[in-house]
Amino acid sequence: MDDAASPSELYRSVVGNSWDRLDPGVHRLHGRDGLVQRGRFRVRRGGNWLARAVAAILRLPPEGDAVECSLLIASRGGRESWRRVFGKNPLVSEQYRVEGGILVERGGPVELHFRLEIERGALVFKLVEARFFGFRLPRRLQPRVSGREWGADLPRVAIRAEAPVLGLLVAYEGTME
Repeated sequence: MDDAASPSELYRSVVGNSWDRLDPGVHRLHGRDGLVQRGRFRVRRGGNWLARAVAAILRLPPEGDAVECSLLIASRGGRESWRRVFGKNPLVSEQYRVEGGILVERGGPVELHFRLEIERGALVFKLVEARFFGFRLPRRLQPRVSGREWGADLPRVAIRAEAPVLGLLVAYEGTME
């Protein structure tokens, strides 16, 4: 694959001048517009039946120790479409920037608003707001979602999503090649 692809204009616009402080693996992950990337992830889902049911309804990744994943990022008009396939389960979302340097990831009726920070070369996603069918969820009903991307060479990714009362919905960590 072409490692010299252009960087993500979306992510560069969100993190600004800090883009150059990111690990090379993060640049690689976000610099492959239109190219399929592949990796493996250790995926965990919550332990109770209701959390597992909600995770299934939201089409979150299936549980497994070495779940194959493909990722296709397609940029258009300042937005990015992310098509991830974990095993045989697609997880598609659209990402875009809103006022205040916030990255929004929208999948179906769920919108997650993140502030992106850089910590020791890693790109860290911190949830600041969640919406359901366009309505902002009160703080006590908001999920807790966090993410981290890092890597000196290959990009590593870790995501964790929890919901009030339900607990863990999904957590996954792995490496893209």
